[in-house]
Amino acid sequence: MFKKINFSASLVCISIFLSGNALAQFPNLKDLAEKLKQAQQQVTPPQGQQPQQQAPQQQVTSPQRQSAPQGQQPQQQLSQPPVTQTISSSLSIPSSAEICTKLKNSVEVKEYASFIKRLEEDHYDQRIYRTGFETKDGLIKKWADEQLRKNGWYGDKIKELDRNIKQCIITLHNDDLIYAFLYSFSSSFAKQVNQKISIEKNKANSLNRTLNSDGSISTSSGNSNIRPEILDNVNISRTLVVILFLDNESNIFKNVYPEIKEEIKVALTNLDATLAQYKKNEQDKQLASKIAEEGEAKKIKEYLENYKIFIEKPEGKLTTGYQWFQTLQTCNEVRKGMALQFVNDNELSESKKKISTIEAKLKSELKDKDTNKLWAEALKRNQKFSPYEGTEVGAKLYAGGNMMYIDLIEYIKVNNKQDWSSSQKTCASALLRFEDFSKSIIGTETPKKSF
Repeated sequence: MFKKINFSASLVCISIFLSGNALAQFPNLKDLAEKLKQAQQQVTPPQGQQPQQQAPQQQVTSPQRQSAPQGQQPQQQLSQPPVTQTISSSLSIPSSAEICTKLKNSVEVKEYASFIKRLEEDHYDQRIYRTGFETKDGLIKKWADEQLRKNGWYGDKIKELDRNIKQCIITLHNDDLIYAFLYSFSSSFAKQVNQKISIEKNKANSLNRTLNSDGSISTSSGNSNIRPEILDNVNISRTLVVILFLDNESNIFKNVYPEIKEEIKVALTNLDATLAQYKKNEQDKQLASKIAEEGEAKKIKEYLENYKIFIEKPEGKLTTGYQWFQTLQTCNEVRKGMALQFVNDNELSESKKKISTIEAKLKSELKDKDTNKLWAEALKRNQKFSPYEGTEVGAKLYAGGNMMYIDLIEYIKVNNKQDWSSSQKTCASALLRFEDFSKSIIGTETPKKSF
């Protein structure tokens, strides 16, 4: 009878009822359990023999019971269904070495980087590209974002990717390939990146000195590992890395890159033409400026030479003497009978004697002895007078077309009424210049003994 009983199931069922105080309430059940155990031992095959196969039976898992207070039935707990966890498979993030290798082996990346280098170095101020490797309608960014999500490249993984990209840039120090990572144009992208890396490399190559407690000095080299964090403030594009590792069929390079390439080539052609025209305009300006400078220098030289010829001739000397004397006459006349005079009668009388002496001395040297013509010439020159005449400053003003002239006689008359102090200064200056001029022609009179 016992051989036909499923002993395992029976023992499990009985063991449940024999838990706790149940054995005390049902002593016959305890004896039954002992007999079932003995029967199971009898049907168990000796060691080394295979047990007889039985028909497969459905395994029933009884619910667990908890001990209940005396007089109460134990409560049953429902078993929970097994939990199935879904683990998404994703590609591992490429290392910095893998990124650099992919970049170096890509013909498209090398070509694109060379284009961007030209755009940045020659035409950075135009700023025609602001999002790196991208079409005008943002087609690649949409694709790249989708691929990043699909392959689980987000959160900490995208941080790891960016870190590896920066480490690759450090490895590519001074290589044109770093332009493939350019996101937005600025005149200092490559300069900024290379400068940061160079500074860190100099630190790594430098020796650090430490003063020990015993007074000795220890030296150690810097950290040769340059941290990617030095590029945290640099705006870097990861688009090409996403394409190289997630576009297995190279569809982007086949179908989209030709559009980007053509757009860049057209832009470079136009920008090169604009730059060439700009350089030509600058060269023309420089040439014109050089010609102008040469012409100005020539005019300055001619002006000074002509004035020197004029002032060294007897006609020029006498005409200049007449100019100053005419000025002194006007200064005396406008303040005639007034308490404050610009040139008093005694000063005018002395000036008249000197101009007469100068005229007498120079007249014999004149080709045309008619001094009235020279007096008329002096009047014309005073009507177009410049205080800088004959000077270096005057020559530059003349060469540059900036020489300013006034009617000296009329100026003194008008300012005597409106701004007499200005006329006073002009007359005082004229008196001094006439004195200097007369000394250059007739010299200084030797003082005579008057006692």
